Amino acid sequence: MSTVAVTNPTSALSGKTLVVAENDQLITGLQTFNRGVQPPFAVAAGAAAVPNLNAGNNLPIYGGTLTGGITVQGSVIAADLSVQNNVDVNNDLYVGVTLHLQGGKVQFPGTQVPSSDVNTLDDYEEGVWTPAFVGSVSNSGQVHSRQWGNYIKIGQQVTAWFDVQLSTLGTINGSMMLGGLPFPANSAGPVGSGVIAYWTGMTTPFLSMHVLVGQNLTIGTIFAAYSASGGAANTTQTSQGDYSNNTNLIGHVIYRAQS
Repeated sequence: MSTVAVTNPTSALSGKTLVVAENDQLITGLQTFNRGVQPPFAVAAGAAAVPNLNAGNNLPIYGGTLTGGITVQGSVIAADLSVQNNVDVNNDLYVGVTLHLQGGKVQFPGTQVPSSDVNTLDDYEEGVWTPAFVGSVSNSGQVHSRQWGNYIKIGQQVTAWFDVQLSTLGTINGSMMLGGLPFPANSAGPVGSGVIAYWTGMTTPFLSMHVLVGQNLTIGTIFAAYSASGGAANTTQTSQGDYSNNTNLIGHVIYRAQS
């Protein structure tokens, strides 16, 4: 078995035919492969590493292991890619068994691109939101001394944590609500609920408190459980009379967003 070396040719190979009779060839220097919309070449099963491969169109890998960087249309998509089955880099990346991310990160676009495929993860986001006490009918005059909230969104699932405190209760008409959720809830129920793990400044001795999120809303109704004299525990929507000027609620809500 012999080796044919083509090193830094003085003229381009485009338009010329290179015939090599043996199995192994060594080509050094910068070479450009252009076959229109067809793959530049394939790396067959059992092939060794192909470092720093620039694939302008498609890159099919049949078996073997590809290491080093891959640049597609001028963008590096993987520093070290371990491929155990097939990869087709065109619009999509397919990994048959295991994808190893040396950088440890997967990035989604800032604006979600929703997918109708139930097996496709199309969003991940972390952020902050501003919880507030609001009324189901109307509200006015509320002053908050603390409005802390953050969230994590994975696909349609939103987990939102909150710590909200009043300094002035103002006027609440209707039921007391937790407002300001970071995403509108889904239109199909049940949507979501949450637990209030800590509360102070309540005028009613509740046994427990929780939040129910309504369809298509960014607010949740605050419910509480109490024990009637000599009877079982009951759950009721809370209202202005249950709160004071220094009420503080801390908890979290898990619900399904619209997309």
